[in-house]
Amino acid sequence: MVQLTKFDSFQNSLKNFLGDDNTLIKRQFLLHKIRVVWPEIAGKLSEHCQPLRIDGKRLVIVADNAPLTNQLFMVKTNLLQKVNAKLAGEYVFLDMSFVSGSLLKNESVAEEKQEEETYTLVVCPRCGGKMESWRKLCFDCDREDQQQREQKLRQQLKATPWLKFEEIKIEGLDKLTFHRIREVLADYYFEKVRLKTATEQDQLQAVLLYTKKLPEEISNDEYKMTLAILAKEDELKE
Repeated sequence: MVQLTKFDSFQNSLKNFLGDDNTLIKRQFLLHKIRVVWPEIAGKLSEHCQPLRIDGKRLVIVADNAPLTNQLFMVKTNLLQKVNAKLAGEYVFLDMSFVSGSLLKNESVAEEKQEEETYTLVVCPRCGGKMESWRKLCFDCDREDQQQREQKLRQQLKATPWLKFEEIKIEGLDKLTFHRIREVLADYYFEKVRLKTATEQDQLQAVLLYTKKLPEEISNDEYKMTLAILAKEDELKE
């Protein structure tokens, strides 16, 4: 029989106290991890802003002043992609918000309140696992729903590449996810055109994703010109 060390006993006691789904500790660890690499993510802007807290799948950034929050908002998508890339699938943020330094005290109070609520664990209505009281579903079930939404979106965009976000009827789908999946899908077909491995169907998908138009709105000349642009895109970048 393996004898437990004092450290093992402490870990077990901590696990029993906090529950199996120890998201609070995970969130604090993730926040620390993001803060360490924040200068690489935000560059010079990191001198005047930093990650403040994690609110579900939203990362809150605090900045020195209100004008800077507007500047950060303009590059939000790029910052969000870099943060998720650094985490390498460990956690995926779906949104990022910004507050000025004057709101730091209020944000800290809100964070403390949320942390207190986090210790109140309830049962996930779907799987029966433990989760924080502020959640609708546990992290695993929420992630499963997100994966299903993304799969449905891919299928819809493959069938109708010209659809806009407002025209997609997928419950719970957010705009950021829509643009991210659309960009990944577009890059896939664009690359096939550039490498000259695209079938006629692939070429059509690439043109539709590039122009965002209905098939009947694209003339033969525009179709050929779009393929030419995509095929030479690498050369144009150079």
